[in-house]
Amino acid sequence: MTVALRAFRDELACAGRGLARAPGFAALAVGVLSLGLGAVVFMYGVVDAMLLRPPPYPQAEQLYYVNGRRPDTGLLSDTVSLHDYSAMRDAGLPVEAIGAVYSGTVYLTGEGPAERFEGGFVTASVFDVVGIGAALGRVIQAADERPGARPVVVLGDGIWRERFDADPDVLGRRVRVNGVDTEIVGVMPPGFSYPVHQQLWLPTRQDASVTPEHESVGVMVMLRLAQGVTAEDVQEALVPVARRRLAEGMPMFQSGGLELVSPGASWVGETGRQLLWGLLAAVGLVLLIACANVSNLLLARAAWRIRETSVRSALGATRSRLVLHVVAESALITLSATAIGLLLAALALDAIRVPFSNSVEAYPPWIDLAIHPPVVLAALAAAFGATLLAGLPAALRATQPSLDAMLRDGGRAGTGRAAGRMAWSLVVAEVALAAAVLGGAALMTRTVHLVTHVDLGIDSGELMTARVGIPTAAYMQAGHSEDADLQRLGEFSLRYVEQLEAQPEIEAGGLTQMLPGHGFKRGWLEAEGVQYASPDDRPDGGGVSVSPSFFATLRLQPLQGRLFDATDAADSERVVVINESLARAAWPDGMSPIGRRLRMDQPGEPWRTVIGVVPDVLANVERGRMEPVGYVPLSQAPQRFVSVVVRGEGGPAALAAAMQRALVETDPGLALYWIRTFDESLALRTAGFRFIGGMFAAFGLIALVLAAAGLYGVLTFHVGQRTREIGLRRALGATDGRILGLLSRTTGAQVALGLALGLAAVPVLEAILDSMLTWLSPGSAWVYVGVLAVMLVVAVAAVARPTWVALRIDPAAALRHE
Repeated sequence: MTVALRAFRDELACAGRGLARAPGFAALAVGVLSLGLGAVVFMYGVVDAMLLRPPPYPQAEQLYYVNGRRPDTGLLSDTVSLHDYSAMRDAGLPVEAIGAVYSGTVYLTGEGPAERFEGGFVTASVFDVVGIGAALGRVIQAADERPGARPVVVLGDGIWRERFDADPDVLGRRVRVNGVDTEIVGVMPPGFSYPVHQQLWLPTRQDASVTPEHESVGVMVMLRLAQGVTAEDVQEALVPVARRRLAEGMPMFQSGGLELVSPGASWVGETGRQLLWGLLAAVGLVLLIACANVSNLLLARAAWRIRETSVRSALGATRSRLVLHVVAESALITLSATAIGLLLAALALDAIRVPFSNSVEAYPPWIDLAIHPPVVLAALAAAFGATLLAGLPAALRATQPSLDAMLRDGGRAGTGRAAGRMAWSLVVAEVALAAAVLGGAALMTRTVHLVTHVDLGIDSGELMTARVGIPTAAYMQAGHSEDADLQRLGEFSLRYVEQLEAQPEIEAGGLTQMLPGHGFKRGWLEAEGVQYASPDDRPDGGGVSVSPSFFATLRLQPLQGRLFDATDAADSERVVVINESLARAAWPDGMSPIGRRLRMDQPGEPWRTVIGVVPDVLANVERGRMEPVGYVPLSQAPQRFVSVVVRGEGGPAALAAAMQRALVETDPGLALYWIRTFDESLALRTAGFRFIGGMFAAFGLIALVLAAAGLYGVLTFHVGQRTREIGLRRALGATDGRILGLLSRTTGAQVALGLALGLAAVPVLEAILDSMLTWLSPGSAWVYVGVLAVMLVVAVAAVARPTWVALRIDPAAALRHE
């Protein structure tokens, strides 16, 4: 063992004995630092699970999704058009394999009642990309994608076991999938699910060479890097592909280019990634607050032991040996805090795992919120940094011991003005960091409030909802005209609404393309006869297809004109009912819009005559404000996927049973899914915001606790160091007010300066949040007022006890102590 290691071992032993003799100091220091380290480890565990950890596929580090930038929002989308995929596939990218998949509803019949599953419609190359084959039979092959090929399906292990009793002779059996006689050709291994929660897989049959761009499905494109190729190489090869697609004039998503994204990052989305990294940065500030606290405690301890340090120096101890003692003490504190912090983080991750997975839709199976080796390494790295940061001020102080300085600076108690200045500065830093973290938490909390507490414009308390998809094969038959296909879809909608309203439990029921608050088909709106200076001056809004009964179900009455009725059929004049926001946006002259015409800037969208105006209903809860929306009758714009919304009596279970019964009577080959109350469905829509907002709030609370501990510790240290001075002042007749003034001048200056620095950072944080959530404005004067008020309350609470102790100092006892 080298001399340095022996010296460090000796100092560790000495530091251990010293901490054992000061259990209060040790407990406070370890507790404070474990909170900070635990928060960092917890947050890194979340980031690691959601963004960094690859899915459970062979050599998953080589897998990437190709995302495209949407022209309407500028954000990355995890889907691109089928034509985009074809362009990438034919571009000779340096990849081992590239494939495409889109998710959709699959109805399985032939073995029991109709049951709805989440299906993956894939190109055959997808299985080469993920690197996993079938456990039984085979996977989708290229021949299965060709027009005229016999329909085939590959089952997931769960369906095979639950619906087919794990029968090994299932291969070759024929079942009806979305109304089509289909052969089972394979079963995937247990646990396989791609891209997220899909339970069976079918070949995609849409051909980009014959499908118009505006009718192309959106697909997720996944690729596997070739050996020796980096993501940067493929990213560079995608640039000319994106340029070529833009030049063709009909890009769907990639106006900002095509970008490689890891699987987890693609699922979280660009805004989610920015918020998660922002959370990690915020929790880093919390750790800095904890380190400042421990530094203050070590400074206080060093000040109390100035006599010992100076005597050791006088007896020949080198400065490096004195520094080594402080580092050893800091290391013991940090190691203990790391162990506790890991435990706290593991408990916190375990506590949120189930509620998070239950509250977030399409929760990927590879996300495992737990302590994995990379998280432990991150904890050790954070602990090493914390050791340096926490021990550095005290270590610097230990390099300047002097008997003369001790006598001049602190008398027999020996605090040291230099140590006091360091402690003063550290408290200012703690308050500033805490105010900044609290400001960020307040901004994010207000954002969550804007999203989750906005007025919907409807009474949603009694609404029950579900979703139903209509198979292409059943209602859009080959050889029939598009108008005939659309007419069949419209007729299904009418029959289902009739069956819904025939159920005794249902007071009113309707169908809609998208539920209120859940989004809508966005686009530019153009009013006939209105001149626009540029295309960008047109109102930005959207349209939703609804059944005539939709308005009665939501209890919406027309403000002008009329609502849809039986005369608004597929072959009648194209009509639209608009909301108040659209009426104001399209015709700002204030004249009645009834009888005027408008259309959405979408391929094939006709001009429609406005027949009515209804009150505003929130179309997209994530945007937090009313937007221009036009409602068109389902008979004129049928949809394959519609949401069912009903109002009635008997509770959710009775309404759900009535909705399903009405569907069976309409078409026994279909089944409802996503059966929820309206409020439950809306809560799922905003679960991600609430999860991130809750973490911001938790870290803000931890920052407050640590700042309060710092103020308490430094003022306690300050009072202890000035016991003799306060005693003398009391003996000479100083009143309580004078003593309070003496203490508040120091603490007040620290708090004021720290608050000023922290609040100065809040506008920067607000600008960052605004750039991520461009459709919301979380900033408010109340954020600043709230942060200031909370910090002042915490400061007063933190200094209350040390101040009370100072006011009770007995002059005679203080002089005897000195």
